Amino acid sequence: MNACVKWGARPAQRGDEIQRVMKLLEDYSIQPKRAFGQNFLIDESIIEKIINSLDVEKYETVLEIGPGLGALTIPLRKRAKRMIAVEADRDMASILSKELKDSENFTLINEPFEHWNHDGLDTTNLLVVGNLPYNLTTNPPTIRRLYHLRNGQKNKFLCIPSKKESKGKTKTIFC
Repeated sequence: MNACVKWGARPAQRGDEIQRVMKLLEDYSIQPKRAFGQNFLIDESIIEKIINSLDVEKYETVLEIGPGLGALTIPLRKRAKRMIAVEADRDMASILSKELKDSENFTLINEPFEHWNHDGLDTTNLLVVGNLPYNLTTNPPTIRRLYHLRNGQKNKFLCIPSKKESKGKTKTIFC
């Protein structure tokens, strides 16, 4: 099974996350936007591996960049003391705000990460996560902001590229 819902792709096997994503897209009458490079994480085993590898409980705040429809957001906010998600797409942000409206520990910022003013954010005990599209990771303002956030941290940023690109190995960036 593919790890992402791509443009027009229909996986042969539908798990709970695939059904959830397809239903949300249909219910809200939206399509992924090429301008945002949107692909949705749907492989539940990958989601579980990512969540379990993060030690979320030891951080004061979890910051997710580009939460999309919440594949990581939903399980992360259950473990996080405080969760902030920064989503550029107005449609995705609208869906997330409705789906997570009763979450007291969740804050949604609807603007591009590279424009978000995070000056008041305490970065000393912060976990930054995201299933980032290629167009965001090659954007110099985004890279500078990530580097700035990382300077306030003691821990490394993890990047888990697709198996095709990295032969399945976990790599670190901004170490």
